[in-house]
Amino acid sequence: MRSRSCFLAVASLCLSAAVLSCSDGAVAPSSPTEPPTPTAPEPPRPARVTITPTTLALSSLGATAQLRAVVVDQHGQTLSGVAVRWSSSDTLVARVDGSGLVTAVAEGGTSIAAAVDSVTGQASVQVEQRVAAVRVSPEAATLGVGDTLRLSAEAVDAGGSPVSGREIRWTSADTLVATVDGSGLVTAAAEGATSIVAAVDSVTGPASVQVERRVAAVRVSPANATLNAGDTLRLSADALDANGSPIPGKQVRWTSADTLVATVDGSGLVAAVAEGGTSIMAEVDSVRGVATVQVERRIAAVRVAPEAATLSAGDTLRLSVEVVDAHGSPIPGKEIRWSSSDTAVAWVDSDGLAFGWREGRATVSAAAGLGDFAGSAEVTLEGEISQDRLALSRLYFRLGGRHWWRSDGWLTDAPLEDWSGVQMAQNRVRGLSLPGNGMVGRLGDELGLLTELWRLDLSANLIWGALPPELAKLQRLKVLYMSDAAISEIPPELGKMAALWLLDLENNDLMGGVPDAIWNLQSLTTLQLGDNSLSGPLSPRIADLPHLNHLDLSGNEISGPIPAEIGESSRLETLDLADNRLTGTLPSGLGDLRRLSDLDLSDNAELSGRLPVIWAARDRGPTVDVSGTEVCAPQALRDWRSKNELHLIPLCSGEDGAFAYLVQTTQSEKYPAPIIAGEDALLRVFLTADSGGANLPPIRARFYSGARLAHSVELPGSSVPIPTEVDEGNLSRSANARIPGKVLQPGLEMVIEIDPASTLDPALGIPKRIPEEGRAPVDIRQVPLLELTAIPFLYTENPDSTVLEYANDLNTETGVFSKAAALLPIVDIDVAIHDPVWTTSRFVADMLRETEAIRVLEGRAGYYMGLMTRVDGGVQGQASYFGSPTFVSHVDPVTIAHELGHSMSLMHTKCGDPPPARPDEKYPWADGSIGAWGYDFAAEEVIPPHASDVMGYCGLNWISTYHIGKALRHRVEVEVTWGADAAETAPSLLVWGGKNPDGQPFLMPSFRVDAPTVLPAVGGDHRVIGYGTDDEALFSLSFAMPETAHLDGASSFVFAVPTAPHSHGALERIVLTGPGGMATLDRGTDRPMSILLDPATGRVRGFLEAPPFQAMAADGARLLPRWSGLEILTSRGIPKLQQP
Repeated sequence: MRSRSCFLAVASLCLSAAVLSCSDGAVAPSSPTEPPTPTAPEPPRPARVTITPTTLALSSLGATAQLRAVVVDQHGQTLSGVAVRWSSSDTLVARVDGSGLVTAVAEGGTSIAAAVDSVTGQASVQVEQRVAAVRVSPEAATLGVGDTLRLSAEAVDAGGSPVSGREIRWTSADTLVATVDGSGLVTAAAEGATSIVAAVDSVTGPASVQVERRVAAVRVSPANATLNAGDTLRLSADALDANGSPIPGKQVRWTSADTLVATVDGSGLVAAVAEGGTSIMAEVDSVRGVATVQVERRIAAVRVAPEAATLSAGDTLRLSVEVVDAHGSPIPGKEIRWSSSDTAVAWVDSDGLAFGWREGRATVSAAAGLGDFAGSAEVTLEGEISQDRLALSRLYFRLGGRHWWRSDGWLTDAPLEDWSGVQMAQNRVRGLSLPGNGMVGRLGDELGLLTELWRLDLSANLIWGALPPELAKLQRLKVLYMSDAAISEIPPELGKMAALWLLDLENNDLMGGVPDAIWNLQSLTTLQLGDNSLSGPLSPRIADLPHLNHLDLSGNEISGPIPAEIGESSRLETLDLADNRLTGTLPSGLGDLRRLSDLDLSDNAELSGRLPVIWAARDRGPTVDVSGTEVCAPQALRDWRSKNELHLIPLCSGEDGAFAYLVQTTQSEKYPAPIIAGEDALLRVFLTADSGGANLPPIRARFYSGARLAHSVELPGSSVPIPTEVDEGNLSRSANARIPGKVLQPGLEMVIEIDPASTLDPALGIPKRIPEEGRAPVDIRQVPLLELTAIPFLYTENPDSTVLEYANDLNTETGVFSKAAALLPIVDIDVAIHDPVWTTSRFVADMLRETEAIRVLEGRAGYYMGLMTRVDGGVQGQASYFGSPTFVSHVDPVTIAHELGHSMSLMHTKCGDPPPARPDEKYPWADGSIGAWGYDFAAEEVIPPHASDVMGYCGLNWISTYHIGKALRHRVEVEVTWGADAAETAPSLLVWGGKNPDGQPFLMPSFRVDAPTVLPAVGGDHRVIGYGTDDEALFSLSFAMPETAHLDGASSFVFAVPTAPHSHGALERIVLTGPGGMATLDRGTDRPMSILLDPATGRVRGFLEAPPFQAMAADGARLLPRWSGLEILTSRGIPKLQQP
């Protein structure tokens, strides 16, 4: 390069000289010139860095490789001694040191750079672990047959680093000895040895497994024995492996836990020594089996006293018995077995009480111990007793009468009408009614003696076995109740009971087909065989019961179709075939049952068909439950279905190529929801055609109120092809129009005209009109004004005043009430914001009770909502009573809608983790979804059927047509019973309390108040009683504890009990009783509490219970400044109703 530079320089000088010499055509004279200054050579600089090798592959972590960098200058000459900077673009994959040594760190790819000044060279490095070995742990194991062992395997590379993410394949060399599953779990199968191999890629690792039969248990036979002192018994012992198979040849070592009671030799021979109990143990390879041996004193004699007796028929005799040994000493605690040689003459019970039936002789024996040791008494009977007294007395003995709950008069000389449960007429037993009486045993022939019996009720007793055939002798029996027992068989003779008109054998142990004897009971009007295990088809002989009114076969396993002959049961009023295995379609004869008022076919998954269209012509058809079936109501029953009050009935899908509906929240052709009057709705019209080509045509919708055209709307056609199937999820595939709420009023009818200009090809099969003729009624319901009192709660410690801001924002458009207004049947709302109420509790159960107390004390109509910002106790800030106007919620729109839904009688769906408490078992969609398409007016978009219902705990909250209809029924049928604002108050006693989650009742301190009277609407299993000084009951209220939607079963109640001004006794105590126990308030109760009142308005302003408010309440101290001007009511438990 240097010589080339020099040459160029010389050439340049020569060229310049040549130009100069030709400038004027003359030759210039030579003149001396200075030679040019030579150019200094350019110093070398790095121009390129090359790394060798340019690519590098490493197969194990920690592996190293040397890279080299060659630096070349601008003249192409290699530069030596140049400092090179090495770096890695990803040091988590590979790192490089200052000499270019690369070390693999983790799988992946990276670039290694060598830099000199600003010149850089690159090399790529790929780290990919290669399995070099597979290590199995443990490497060797010894198992017993049936044992399992989890092996682990680790693939490593050449450097010993684990190789992750590779599939491990497990195999056993001998699966007869041991097997291994895909997770490495080894199961020992039989004696032997095998190798368990773990393979990763093509590399394997073994573990050796030795299987031997180990003693897993020792079985001693017999396991229990009772001996007399001096007796011997040979025991045997088997050593068993884990599969329960005997292992022969094992040595057994025998021992006794107490050799003073019994000894055992090396062969297992047990010798009874003295009275007592001990364990005999057989040990094999440190594994023990045990037999229990009980040694009794040897019985020498059994003495019965008296040894002889003479009785009159109907008398009883208590016999005594003594068991003695050879020395004549009594042996206490021996079980005595009593028996009679002739039970037709005398009967003896398990306690030695003998009863004389009729004239004759019988030997009554008492046996004890293991042998035939028995004593006896000779009993002579004289005279006779009445047939009925004989039958009842024998029934007493047969069914354990000594342990009955009600047995007054039985086995006495009292007249039979004085015996508990016995009804007499004309000196004969006409009725026997002892349900739930603790009877235990099997019925015998004694009932056949009660030949004048009309009514027999032995239900809810532990009576088992077959009904006695002697019942057929009761030709006057009309009513037989034997439900909730353990009856297992109906004898053929039962079919001869010609007078029987009611047979109730519900909830027993009946199996097989319905006995033919049933169909012979020509007088039968009521047959209840539900909740048994009856199977097979339902007999067509049901038509043989001409007077049958009520048939209940629910809760069985009856299969096959419902017989067509059921239509011949013309007097049938109720038919319950729920929860069976019925199949096929409904018989047309159902429509012939003109008296049918209740039909339950629910939970027969393979039952299908259509309900009778003829019901549409009747003023009111039966209430029907077909949930859990494929049964539907034809479109002709749409109006009838909307009146059905039992359960949601699906409408049969349309088949005419077009249908339409109005939707406000959710709507379904199968499960239509009523429309709420006064609220806008979206009209959706769906057309379908088997073949494409035509677009959606124009549609005209007209709405009529009587003869008047109330509204008409034109729906233009579109360029969207007519779909081949209904697509509710796409607004463009239906014709849609918003219908104003003012148009939607009860009595409205609708007509849809499709393609008014007749542009569609008739071959498409699209109807011209919905309905085909006449007008389609629109199910529109008017809902009342919703009145709501919102009560913001403030905690006495660190009150959160933001709850007041939320309370003042309770409007239906944007506030915390917006979700409830959008989903629930609410049109107009009147919200009254209560003055804030102070509380010392953060527990939602307490605030629910306090909210109810405010409702009771103030008496305003409508719903009461307690508002809070946070709570304690694990409940997420909400609670309500089902179907009651009172609920509490934290300030969240979805929660408020959920809790108000409970107050509108809506229960939970099963959606949630964990599932919500008390779900509605009849909710149609098991996953808690809304099950149909909805529409959100605010977002102008459809809501999919898989959206969660607001009454569950999952995701997107909307509402189903099932809950729309149920809430609507509550609003128009239940709210009206709540009445208007209570105008009058009276001196009253605030009685309140509840029950804990475990059912234990409690009472809150009672207060003297002026309030409207509020008493229980219906009775129930709880009762609250107020007692005066002379223990006189001043009031006694039976009630059902309200059911709460949450709180794990906890609940509460609040009553305002009027206090009579003429009462002379002061209240001394209040007692609350219920299934969970009892609670009491008395003069000794010391639970101070205060209620704050606004003296100007009478409104409640606080409930103060915790310290220091207890002391304030007890001492009458002045209120804190924040409560100045408020009136304080105090109570320690029992207030004074009357001044002394």
